[in-house]
Amino acid sequence: MPANSARAAVEEGEAFRMYIVEQGDNLESIASRFQISPRTLVVNNFELLAEDFSQPGRQIIVLATDGVLHTIKSGEDLSFVGDLYSVAPEQIVNYAPNGLTSATDVAEGRVVVVPGGQPPIPPELPEEQGPLLEEEIAPETDGRAGETPGTADTPADEPPTEQPTEEAPPVEEPAVEEAPVDSGAVAGWTWPVSGCGITRGVSSDHHGIDIGLFCNPGATIVAAAAGTVVFAGWDGGYGNSVVVDHGNGLFSRYAHLSSISVSSGTSVGAGGALGISGNTGNSSGEHLHFEIRADSPYGAVLDPMSYLP
Repeated sequence: MPANSARAAVEEGEAFRMYIVEQGDNLESIASRFQISPRTLVVNNFELLAEDFSQPGRQIIVLATDGVLHTIKSGEDLSFVGDLYSVAPEQIVNYAPNGLTSATDVAEGRVVVVPGGQPPIPPELPEEQGPLLEEEIAPETDGRAGETPGTADTPADEPPTEQPTEEAPPVEEPAVEEAPVDSGAVAGWTWPVSGCGITRGVSSDHHGIDIGLFCNPGATIVAAAAGTVVFAGWDGGYGNSVVVDHGNGLFSRYAHLSSISVSSGTSVGAGGALGISGNTGNSSGEHLHFEIRADSPYGAVLDPMSYLP
């Protein structure tokens, strides 16, 4: 999956351009050069970190005005898009670089600039979760082994019992492991979504890959290999997520979905639909966070790139 495939799906025009970062550039200097706000650059290149705007050769989207670039999806009209970004649909039509003649002059796949648009705020995490990062997520079992994430019950009215204080053992980050050569699973794996390239890979503090979906918003997320769904629901910083047990010691996770179409216990084949991509949980823009773990949903971290074709 080429890193710049997202850019190939979006044609340049008067409304925006593709800019190659040059030596000495940074977020503020690029924004100043094109007379837009740094926020506009960040919103429309959500997969990038601030330091990426200083990386020579990096390709970024630069709008001709402050706002949001939006790809029309099936069933959408400009009234929907206007409501989504808190602007009047006439504002989108009247923005000449969009080349629109009326509010109905849109078709699926058309890219428009929403001038002055404000990105929708993703749902807040439940209060008890707090602002967790993906890498800080742990099974919601209060340390009790063998429980499925999110299913542990705690008595609400029982007074706390005093327990002897013991020093907790140090928590070690799971090491990133290579795919087992004899796993037999590699041949049966497929990409969980057709996206815009890998925007972030596996590292000691990021336990999966992020697949950007700027070029394919509202995409169907599919199982990367056959297995059984063992979790489907809200999972803290992962947002709406699905975990599939592949029956060979491997588990895959699909996070930040907008909706889920399976439930725990559902059998899925490779390529079977799990839900729709989104921006829930700790996510700054629509993408799929995809993990492969060994032995349990929170076991040793494996690099998905060792499994995907």
